[in-house]
Amino acid sequence: MNLSSLPLTDEQGSRFEQLPQLRTLQAGQTGEWPAVMQGSKGDIAVRVCAYRKTDEQRMESERKLQRTAQKKQKQKQLQSQTVEAAGYVVVVTTLDCLSAQEVLALYRHRWQVELAFKRMKSLLGLSRLRKKNPEGAKAWLQGKLLVACLIERLIATGEHFSPVESEGHSRKRGSEALSLA
Repeated sequence: MNLSSLPLTDEQGSRFEQLPQLRTLQAGQTGEWPAVMQGSKGDIAVRVCAYRKTDEQRMESERKLQRTAQKKQKQKQLQSQTVEAAGYVVVVTTLDCLSAQEVLALYRHRWQVELAFKRMKSLLGLSRLRKKNPEGAKAWLQGKLLVACLIERLIATGEHFSPVESEGHSRKRGSEALSLA
């Protein structure tokens, strides 16, 4: 989330200033603050959950930010607030039953799922649906997902395969992988 994409207020109705709140965190620390978001049907109580990256993580984020800015050639100089904000992971949530650490862990898992789908789209040609009718499209997509599962299973098996093992044991392990898929 960038600093201006979601305007928030504090519980008194004043603008919620993220950076001053984030600056209170130490490297590797997680924090949370109550805030209010303007919804189409009224105010929504939210929590701002944040993690301050370690110096190493922050420097890597800043390098990526600089590379992205150079590729897009939008600005020669990034705004100092943008660079500072890259030192944090910030998530806004309405979930009150999870701790800030759990919210951030959920966000990391969601990101891993998104990366897996991007990888599948690229490797399996899922960027364009080849069928027009719903039944054909569903069957085509399910077939591609089955292939993806088989590939993942074979890769996992291959990572634990040793050519030094006895021949009978290697065959057994390979047939187990295929039967589990």
